[in-house]
Amino acid sequence: MNRSLARSLLLGAVLLAGALLLRAVCTPLGSWETAVVFRGATPLRAVRGPALVWAVPLLEDTRVYDARLETASGVVPWTVKGAGPAPAAKGILGYVWTWRVTKPLLYAKLGPPAVARHKIAELVRQEVARHLGRLDLSRLLGRGDLRPELGGLVRRCGRDGVALLSLDADRFRWSATTLNVYLSRQKSVLAARLEATEKRDVAVRALLLAREEGVRKSLLARARRAARLARARAEARALGEEILAARSAPAFFADLVRSEILARALERSPLAVGRPSGPGGPHTP
Repeated sequence: MNRSLARSLLLGAVLLAGALLLRAVCTPLGSWETAVVFRGATPLRAVRGPALVWAVPLLEDTRVYDARLETASGVVPWTVKGAGPAPAAKGILGYVWTWRVTKPLLYAKLGPPAVARHKIAELVRQEVARHLGRLDLSRLLGRGDLRPELGGLVRRCGRDGVALLSLDADRFRWSATTLNVYLSRQKSVLAARLEATEKRDVAVRALLLAREEGVRKSLLARARRAARLARARAEARALGEEILAARSAPAFFADLVRSEILARALERSPLAVGRPSGPGGPHTP
C-alpha cells in the first residue's frame, strides 16, 4: 500500500512538473491575443492568435497582450489664469478614447500588459492637459474628435505601436467665470494672430510691388533695346539694298566715269572759254 501511494505521489509530481514545463514552453493564444517572446529585455518576435507560442525555458519569456479594440476614459482638471488682476478659474474635461495595438514589438517595449496600458493612458492624459488651452471650444462643447488638434499625440502613440482611433470630449464642466476667462484669452490670441497676419500681408504686398516695379523696368529696357535693334536692322537693310542696286547698274557707273573724264579733259583743253592757255594770259584767235 505504501508503495502504491508512493507511486501515485511520484506520478502526480511528474505530471505537475510536465504541466509546468509545458506551460513554460508553450503558450496558447486566442484569436484576440498577441504574444511577444522576450529574451532578457529584448523582444524577439510577435505571434498573433490563434496559435501556440513556443519558447525556450529559462531563456525566453512570453508576454500576452490584448489586440482587441479598447476604450478608456480620463479626466483632466484645468486652471485658467485670469488676465491681469482677474482671479483664476477652474474647469474639468472628461474624455473618451479608443485605441488598438498595431505593432506588438514596439508596444511590448513599454513593459508588461498592465504597465504598457498605464503608460499609454498617462501619455494621453498629459498631452490633453498640455494642449487643452489651445483646443477649439466648439470641439469641446460639441464632443468632437480632438485628434486633428493633437497630431503630436497621434504620432507619439504610433511610435509606441498604438493606433489612436478616436479621442472625444465627453464631459465638459466649466463655470461662467471660467468660460469668460477662456473666451477673453481666445479673443486676445485671435487678435494677436490677426495682427501678425496683417503685418505679413503688408510685407508681402510691399515685396510684390517691388517685384512688379522691377519686372516693369526690365520689360521697358527690353522694349527699348528691341526698338534700337529693329532700327539698326532697318538701316542695315536699306544700305544693303542701295549697295545691291548700285552693283546691278554698271551703265550708271560708266556714265559717271565718262562724265568725270570729260570734265577733266575740258579743264585741260586750251579751247576752254575764260581759262588761261598758258603762263602768258588768255588765248586769242
